[in-house]
Amino acid sequence: MFFYAETINDVARVKVEVIHHLESLFQEVLIQRPNLDGIQFKQIEQSTNVALVASFFTKEIKSPAWSCYFERVRGWMVLARNSLRQIGT
Repeated sequence: MFFYAETINDVARVKVEVIHHLESLFQEVLIQRPNLDGIQFKQIEQSTNVALVASFFTKEIKSPAWSCYFERVRGWMVLARNSLRQIGT
Protein backbone atom coordinates (compact mmCIF):
# COMPACT_ATOMS: atom_id res chain seq x y z
CA MET A 1 0.00 0.00 0.00
CA PHE A 2 1.31 3.45 -0.92
CA PHE A 3 0.66 5.96 1.87
CA TYR A 4 1.92 9.55 1.82
CA ALA A 5 5.00 8.82 -0.32
CA GLU A 6 5.76 5.72 1.73
CA THR A 7 5.26 2.08 0.75
CA ILE A 8 3.73 0.02 3.54
CA ASN A 9 4.27 -3.74 3.45
CA ASP A 10 3.11 -4.56 6.99
CA VAL A 11 -0.42 -6.03 6.83
CA ALA A 12 -1.34 -4.87 10.33
CA ARG A 13 -0.30 -1.29 9.56
CA VAL A 14 -2.22 -1.34 6.28
CA LYS A 15 -5.36 -2.41 8.18
CA VAL A 16 -4.86 0.40 10.70
CA GLU A 17 -4.40 3.00 7.95
CA VAL A 18 -7.49 1.78 6.08
CA ILE A 19 -9.56 1.93 9.28
CA HIS A 20 -8.34 5.48 10.00
CA HIS A 21 -9.13 6.54 6.45
CA LEU A 22 -12.65 5.09 6.51
CA GLU A 23 -13.35 6.53 9.97
CA SER A 24 -12.34 9.98 8.76
CA LEU A 25 -14.92 9.77 5.95
CA PHE A 26 -17.78 9.23 8.39
CA GLN A 27 -16.88 11.53 11.27
CA GLU A 28 -19.05 14.56 11.86
CA VAL A 29 -17.32 17.87 12.27
CA LEU A 30 -18.32 19.31 15.62
CA ILE A 31 -19.71 22.77 15.16
CA GLN A 32 -21.73 24.97 17.46
CA ARG A 33 -25.39 24.56 16.59
CA PRO A 34 -28.29 26.77 17.60
CA ASN A 35 -30.34 25.72 20.61
CA LEU A 36 -33.91 24.76 19.66
CA ASP A 37 -35.33 24.27 23.15
CA GLY A 38 -38.94 25.40 23.39
CA ILE A 39 -39.56 25.51 19.64
CA GLN A 40 -42.55 23.44 18.51
CA PHE A 41 -42.30 21.87 15.07
CA LYS A 42 -45.31 20.89 13.01
CA GLN A 43 -45.80 17.15 12.71
CA ILE A 44 -47.56 15.05 10.11
CA GLU A 45 -50.09 12.39 10.97
CA GLN A 46 -49.35 8.69 10.50
CA SER A 47 -51.70 8.44 7.50
CA THR A 48 -49.81 11.25 5.75
CA ASN A 49 -46.49 9.64 6.66
CA VAL A 50 -47.57 6.32 5.08
CA ALA A 51 -48.53 8.13 1.87
CA LEU A 52 -44.98 9.56 1.63
CA VAL A 53 -43.29 6.16 1.82
CA ALA A 54 -42.82 4.35 -1.49
CA SER A 55 -40.50 1.77 -2.95
CA PHE A 56 -38.16 2.59 -5.78
CA PHE A 57 -38.60 0.83 -9.08
CA THR A 58 -35.53 -0.91 -10.45
CA LYS A 59 -35.56 1.40 -13.46
CA GLU A 60 -35.45 4.46 -11.16
CA ILE A 61 -32.26 3.14 -9.59
CA LYS A 62 -30.54 1.76 -12.69
CA SER A 63 -31.12 4.78 -14.92
CA PRO A 64 -29.05 7.31 -12.88
CA ALA A 65 -26.44 4.67 -12.08
CA TRP A 66 -25.93 3.77 -15.73
CA SER A 67 -25.88 7.41 -16.85
CA CYS A 68 -23.17 8.09 -14.26
CA TYR A 69 -21.22 5.06 -15.51
CA PHE A 70 -21.42 6.18 -19.13
CA GLU A 71 -20.31 9.72 -18.20
CA ARG A 72 -17.25 8.25 -16.46
CA VAL A 73 -16.48 6.03 -19.44
CA ARG A 74 -16.84 8.96 -21.83
CA GLY A 75 -14.51 11.01 -19.62
CA TRP A 76 -11.88 8.27 -19.62
CA MET A 77 -12.18 7.92 -23.40
CA VAL A 78 -11.59 11.67 -23.88
CA LEU A 79 -8.62 11.54 -21.51
CA ALA A 80 -7.13 8.53 -23.36
CA ARG A 81 -7.67 10.16 -26.77
CA ASN A 82 -5.98 13.39 -25.61
CA SER A 83 -3.08 11.42 -24.11
CA LEU A 84 -2.60 9.48 -27.35
CA ARG A 85 -2.59 12.74 -29.31
CA GLN A 86 0.15 14.11 -27.08
CA ILE A 87 2.23 10.95 -27.44
CA GLY A 88 1.82 10.99 -31.22
CA THR A 89 3.05 14.58 -31.58
